[in-house]
Amino acid sequence: MARGGGVDIILRYILIGISIYFFVTMFSKLFIFYWQKGYDERKKKKEERKQEKLKWKYAHIQNGNPLLERIISNKFIIFKGDLGKGKTLTMNLTSHYIWQKLVFENQKNNRYQKIMNPEYSSQWYNLEKNSLLPIYTSPNLDFVKNIKKQAFKSQDLIPYITLQKQAIYKALFIVDEFSSLFPKEMYQENQRNPSPVVDEMKELFKKNRHYTNGWILGTEQDGEDIFIGFRKNGYAVVTALGTIVKTSKKGKIIRWFKNLFNTFLPGLFTVNLKNVFEKELFFKDKFLLVFKLLLPSYVFLPYEFYTRKQIINNKIKEKYQQYQTLLDFEGQKYYIRFSNKDIFQYDTRAYKNEYKSKFDKNGNRKLIQENNFE
Repeated sequence: MARGGGVDIILRYILIGISIYFFVTMFSKLFIFYWQKGYDERKKKKEERKQEKLKWKYAHIQNGNPLLERIISNKFIIFKGDLGKGKTLTMNLTSHYIWQKLVFENQKNNRYQKIMNPEYSSQWYNLEKNSLLPIYTSPNLDFVKNIKKQAFKSQDLIPYITLQKQAIYKALFIVDEFSSLFPKEMYQENQRNPSPVVDEMKELFKKNRHYTNGWILGTEQDGEDIFIGFRKNGYAVVTALGTIVKTSKKGKIIRWFKNLFNTFLPGLFTVNLKNVFEKELFFKDKFLLVFKLLLPSYVFLPYEFYTRKQIINNKIKEKYQQYQTLLDFEGQKYYIRFSNKDIFQYDTRAYKNEYKSKFDKNGNRKLIQENNFE
C-alpha cells in the first residue's frame, strides 16, 4: 500500500507540473500577444503623433519658411487638387511669398543693383512707377496688392509668354487652370500646323532659367492634361488636400458690434457722415437725415441695411479672415496657416463672369471664337 501511495503522489506531482507548465506557457503567450498588440498600437499612435507634429512644423508663414523655400527651389510648379481644395489659393500664397522675397532682396541690394546691374534696377523702377507687379497672370486671373493706399496690379501673361514683350528678370508667370490655356491637344495641332509662337513658348519653358530665371506657377486638376511641350520639361507638384476658412475671434466680435450698429444706426461705420450732411442744403433735410439714421434700418431702410451689412462683412473678411490648408509635397503632408495679408487680392468670380459672357441678354449662346496665340 505504501508503494502504491508513493506512485500516486509522484503521478500527482507530474500532473501538477504539467498543468503549471501549460498554464505558464499559455499565460506567457497571451501576455506576449496582448503586449505586442498594445506595443504596435502605441508605436502606431506615436508615429501618428510624430506625423501630425511634422504637419504643423512649417505652418507659420515667415521669410525663410523651409517648406516654401523647398517648393520655390523649383522653377516650374503645378498646384493640383480637386475643386474647392485651395490650389489657386496656395499658388497665390506661393507667388506672394516669392514677390516679398524679391522686394526684400532688392531693398537689401539696392545700391549694388544700381551700380552693377542698372538694367534690372531700371526694370523695377518702371514697374513701381506704373504701379505694376513683376507678375504675369493668365486672362482669367488678376493679382492686386495695396501698398501705401496704392494698388499694384499684375500684367497680362500672353504677350510675355509668347515672347512678344520682354519680361522682367526673375518674373513670375501665373496660369490658373493650365490645361484650359495650354491643352494637351496643342501638341497634335502644332504637329499638323507648326506655329513659331508655340515653338517660342516651348523654348521659354525649356530655357526659363537662362531667359528670365523666374518661376512658372500653374493650377491644374490633372497634370496629364497639360501641353506635352511644357510637361516633358518636368515640374514639381504641390497637392492641395483641403482648406478651412474662418474669421478670427476678434473679427467676429467687431463684426457683431458693427452689424448691431448698422441695424439701429445705419451708416455709422460705413458712411462718412460729414460728407452726407454737407450734401444736404436745408436744415429740414439734415433733420430728416438724422431721423433716418436713428431708425432701425432693417425695417425702414432694407436695401441700405443689406448693402452696408455686405460692406461690413467684406471689410472684416479682408482684415480678419484666416486660412488653414493641408498640402502634400514630396510624399509628406504639411499644414500651412496664413491670412489675407499673405496673399494677393484676386477675383474668384472670373469663371462665373466668363460663363455669363458666353450668352446674350436672352440667354442664347453667342458665336464661339477660337482662342489662339498667333
